Amino acid sequence: AAVCAFVAFGKVLSPQYLVRLIPLVPLVRSRRAQALLVAALVLTQIEFPARYWQLANELRPSISWVVLARDLVLVALFALLVLEPGRERVE
Repeated sequence: AAVCAFVAFGKVLSPQYLVRLIPLVPLVRSRRAQALLVAALVLTQIEFPARYWQLANELRPSISWVVLARDLVLVALFALLVLEPGRERVE
C-alpha cells in the first residue's frame, strides 16, 4: 500500500513507477487488486508512449480522460490495499 501511495499520490507519476507495483500487488493475493493493477497498466500503455506528446503539447481531451481514469484506478487500488489487505484470497 505504501508503494502504491507513492505512485498514486506523488508529485510526478512517471509510467515507469508502475513497474514497482508489478511484483508487489500479486503478493496480496487479491483478484480485485490484480485486476486494478492490470487496468492501470493497460491505461498507461494506451497513453504512453504513443500518445504522450498529444497530451503534452495539445492537451487532447481524450488522452486526458485516459490519464484521469488511470489515476482513479491507482487511487482505488490504494484504497483496496489499505482497507482490505488480503481478505479476498485467490484459490
